[in-house]
Amino acid sequence: MSPLGAEHLEQVAGIEERGQLTPMSRGLLAPILAGDSRSRIIGAFDGAGTLAGFLIYSLLPPESELEDLCVDLPFRNLGVGSSLMGAYCAILEEAGCSCSHLEVRISNAPALHLYRKWGYGDVGRRRDYYRLPWGGREDALLMTRSGA
Repeated sequence: MSPLGAEHLEQVAGIEERGQLTPMSRGLLAPILAGDSRSRIIGAFDGAGTLAGFLIYSLLPPESELEDLCVDLPFRNLGVGSSLMGAYCAILEEAGCSCSHLEVRISNAPALHLYRKWGYGDVGRRRDYYRLPWGGREDALLMTRSGA
C-alpha cells in the first residue's frame, strides 16, 4: 500500500469509472490526489506495478470516514479490498482514531460483506441517497466501526 498522487489520476479515474455505478469525476478526484483536500488516498499495486484498487478516507481524530473503496475488475475477489482495509485500519490506529464511519449502497453485497468482516456494524439508513444510472434512487446503509 502506498499513498497516491496526481500522477495516478487517470488510473484512479479509470478504476472508478469501471467499478462504480455513479463514479466520482476527475474534477473531484484531482484535488484529493494532489493533496489539496482533507481527503487522502492509498492504493494497492500488483507485482507488475499495476494499480489494482484504492481507498479514499478523511481523518478528523478521533473519528474517520471511509469515503470510497474501489477494486479494479480483474483484481476483485483476490484480497485487494481486504489489503486496503488492513492498511486503512493501521492508519486509523496510528492517527488515534477510535471510530470510522462509511456509507454503502444497500445492494452492494460484496462491500457489505467486506465491511462487516472488518468490524463495521449497521447504524442507520439514508433513504434514496444514491442515484441509479438508469433512473431512480437507492438507500445508503450507514456503518460504523469502533476501536482502532
